[in-house]
This record gives sequence, C-alpha cells and structure tokens, in this order.
Amino acid sequence: MDEKFITIATFNEPLQARLAKIKLNEEGIKCFLSGENFAATYWPTQAITGGVKLQVKNNDVEKAIEVLKNNQTNT
Repeated sequence: MDEKFITIATFNEPLQARLAKIKLNEEGIKCFLSGENFAATYWPTQAITGGVKLQVKNNDVEKAIEVLKNNQTNT
C-alpha cells in the first residue's frame, strides 16, 4: 500500500520547522521537511515557495497535529 505524505504545517523559519520535526520524531512519528534547504539558502524567496513544509504519512496526520498543538501549549 502506498502511503501519501500530507503537509500538516508550514514555517517561515527553517529552525522552527526543524524543532517541530524533532518533536514529532521524539513521539515516534516519521516525518520530513520539504523545502528546508532552499528556504535556508534563498530566504528572500520564501513567500514565493510557501516556506518549509512539515509532512507526515497520511495515517499519522491526526496524531502529529495533536502533538504539535500540545507542544504549543506547553511552551
């Protein structure tokens, strides 16, 4: 079965995206960042490219969103 990856969040700052990815990985959720290197290298173009996209497998979307929401309330 092919698993699709879904963008659950976008970030203007690559560091914020990296921290969110680390948090999801700590919870056992596999994810990746799309556009991270481009955004870090060519930061003036982020408005055009949509920033850094945090993507998770389609079956992890709900859990990942919940983890990120809980992380925001704990900071």
